Amino acid sequence: MTAPRRPDPPSPRDPATRSNGSRGRRFAPPPSIPASPHPTPARARQNGVGTARGRARRWPAKSAKAPVVIKGRTVGHGGRTMTYRVWPLWMRVLQIVLGLGLVFAAVIGARRLDVSDLRLPFDLGSSGEDDAPDDEERAAGWTARPDQIPVLMYRLAGDPESGVPDPNAVSPERFAEHLTYLRDQDYTTVTAAEYLAALDGAALPDRPVLLTIDGPAAKAQEFVRALERYGMVATFFVASAATEPGAADAVRRLLAVGEVGGQSDVPLLAAVSAEEQRAAIAASRSWLDELSDKPVIAFAYPAGNYDEHTVPAVEAAGYRVAFDAWGGLAAVTNPATNRWHLHRIAVDPNASLDDLTAALAGR
Repeated sequence: MTAPRRPDPPSPRDPATRSNGSRGRRFAPPPSIPASPHPTPARARQNGVGTARGRARRWPAKSAKAPVVIKGRTVGHGGRTMTYRVWPLWMRVLQIVLGLGLVFAAVIGARRLDVSDLRLPFDLGSSGEDDAPDDEERAAGWTARPDQIPVLMYRLAGDPESGVPDPNAVSPERFAEHLTYLRDQDYTTVTAAEYLAALDGAALPDRPVLLTIDGPAAKAQEFVRALERYGMVATFFVASAATEPGAADAVRRLLAVGEVGGQSDVPLLAAVSAEEQRAAIAASRSWLDELSDKPVIAFAYPAGNYDEHTVPAVEAAGYRVAFDAWGGLAAVTNPATNRWHLHRIAVDPNASLDDLTAALAGR
């Protein structure tokens, strides 16, 4: 019987064996204990572990992909990398130029924008009365008591329903030219209410003038802008009807530069009956009173037309004064003044500055 062959001893160079320091005894590590992945201290020093070179060799970056940089700068942050975009110099200059251009365009647009030209699809609820000048503040310092005052009448249209241009209508450009002249000659504009107070004994400025504008409220918006530009006031005798679209909003804008007065939407009062006159005049004042925070006290006869039934109807509606369409300078200190037929000076649409000077002097 052949004896079993003894297996060959493992080779000393076998990596599965290690020496325990004893001569001739070698053994493999237990299968349950994995071999340590870390090198021995001697091997670590040989590989450079613990140094900058070793760290770079032993511990590579987590991501094998290099950051893709089109045009930028890569900065490390605690083991992470972030890429910051670096714009070329010409692109930075272009951004600055475009930004300054937008700011300049916005400023120019804001200077040319007129808010009153905006047409909003809803009502902001602003009535415009808060912007109206305060009578007490304006009258502070007034000490003059002239015998007469010029009351200028500017017409916008005769019949608001005809649609035919009125040859007596004054253009906004002519009106602005007259305002420039009044400002240069140190005139102070007053309202019909301030003129009425002067009839009762109140003072006026040194060179007073009352500007009245007759016509539909919608056609007076260019006059509003001119008055705002020059810081002046006027009295608008509104010929609009309450049923006209946008008439209420147009009247509120008029109140920002003065006051409103009544003027029947009936073109010729003498052409209708006494009952129709009374109804039209009363309806006009009631409508305007709802829009204004001050009582509407002045009335102007449409185109200067009236008859014996008109004055009683105006007085019954609650007005306190009424203006004609002619007559020259209006009296201030004369106690016999007829307050239902106060004088006005009709301004010709082609009136020059010399004509305006003559009108202010009552010539």
